[in-house]
Amino acid sequence: MRTRPFALTAAAIREFGETLGADAEGIFAPSQWEPEARYVVDFGPSASQVARRIRSMGAIADYPAAQGYAACLIAEHCLKEAGRADDEGLWRAACSLDCTTFFGRFRINPRTGIQEGHEMVWIQWQGGRKVVVWPPSVA
Repeated sequence: MRTRPFALTAAAIREFGETLGADAEGIFAPSQWEPEARYVVDFGPSASQVARRIRSMGAIADYPAAQGYAACLIAEHCLKEAGRADDEGLWRAACSLDCTTFFGRFRINPRTGIQEGHEMVWIQWQGGRKVVVWPPSVA
């Protein structure tokens, strides 16, 4: 009997595929970031540079590590833009920022505070590796 396609959040982590091996085949997962996603970066390092830096620190280049790296990159930019470290200055700097990093687009709605720029990617385990399958613009 063949299993119907399904998705699991945990399947986006590399360890999922390492643990399940061939049983991970075909499973989908939402992911905040994948090194293979082909974003056109206009701010900061490329995805391959970030993946190398994360690995050089002894970590796996999965989205939790990349998410932390991206947060620091945005925070640094906002601090430089604001010229001060108070909440109001940093908030204004963050709300004026609309850029694409290795992690994807960053844009905050200043009225709601919601991050509207970032779009989740979807992966599928194929041939023992994660493959970005959505959205088409970065797959």
